[in-house]
Amino acid sequence: MPALITRCPACATMFKVVPDQLRVSEGWVRCGHCSEVFDASVHLQPAAAVAQAQEHEVQSGGAQPPPAGPEADPFDAGAGEAASAHDQIAAEEAPPLAAPDSEPASDLSPDSVVSSPLTEIDEELPDEEPDSLRLRAERQALQEDPLDRPFSLRREDLSAPAELTASEPPAGAAPLEELTFVRQARREARWQRPAVRGLLSLLALALVGLLGLQVAVQERDRLAAAEPALRPWLDRVCDPLDCRIAPPRRIEAIAIDGSTFNRLRPDAYRLEVTLKNQSAGQVALPAVELTLTDSEEQPVVRRVLMPGELGAARLALAARAEWSGTAAFALQDASLASRVAGYRVLAFYP
Repeated sequence: MPALITRCPACATMFKVVPDQLRVSEGWVRCGHCSEVFDASVHLQPAAAVAQAQEHEVQSGGAQPPPAGPEADPFDAGAGEAASAHDQIAAEEAPPLAAPDSEPASDLSPDSVVSSPLTEIDEELPDEEPDSLRLRAERQALQEDPLDRPFSLRREDLSAPAELTASEPPAGAAPLEELTFVRQARREARWQRPAVRGLLSLLALALVGLLGLQVAVQERDRLAAAEPALRPWLDRVCDPLDCRIAPPRRIEAIAIDGSTFNRLRPDAYRLEVTLKNQSAGQVALPAVELTLTDSEEQPVVRRVLMPGELGAARLALAARAEWSGTAAFALQDASLASRVAGYRVLAFYP
């Protein structure tokens, strides 16, 4: 599987990452150089840029160490000082040679040569030769940090069980941030605990019970009509809730089988109506709306007669059963009574 190149935004270190690793950690990685946590998918480097950077390093010599002189011997401070002192003494003792004159040497006398002063050299010799790159690197490698505590040796019993202590970060160190997939795994593990699972199961059962109770209260009339054996249980449920069980209301199952309207006196009338249940189950008795009309079928008086006003002893009508009710009433306004010429009846649930 091809590897990708990403760059740390904190220290600019580039390293390879695997796509499967990024997919598992959702792109988050930790830099191995500075321990910085960053999103590797945001800082991915294109292949052309990486190849160009490597080629530039090779051409500029950045990836190779600078050329050094002949390989130096192991560094010895004492030998270096002795050699430096010896060279300085030799330089002081050796007189510089005088430049030859343009005239022939035969013109110079021995006395003039002996009596001529020595040429003075103002240039000072360096105290020590500059270190080479290799010696400087070896000297830096020899410099070590001071120990935190004095070094000492002590005897320990290897047969005794070793006491392991958890390492703690320094007091001033900042806590490391948790990665996204670590927090997600911790949350999933929390929901998988037996105590949490048991509590959730009890809560689910309680919610199912409350839902069943709500359905039973809402559909109590239909349940009592369909299953008469549930009537005692529904009564116990309705007692604390202040509800009552009534026959189901199904107006489509009610038919007006017949009706008569008679005038008893100029202002008194009597209505007789017959209702029939066309369904196979018990239904509630509906109310009857009586409308008195004039000769042009326009309503003059409208009145609603409840089952009790029609003389019903029960509020339910058995399956396939018929029921007849009668009601008598009078009109107080004589002008309205003189206009009555017909009537209409309608069954409905108020």
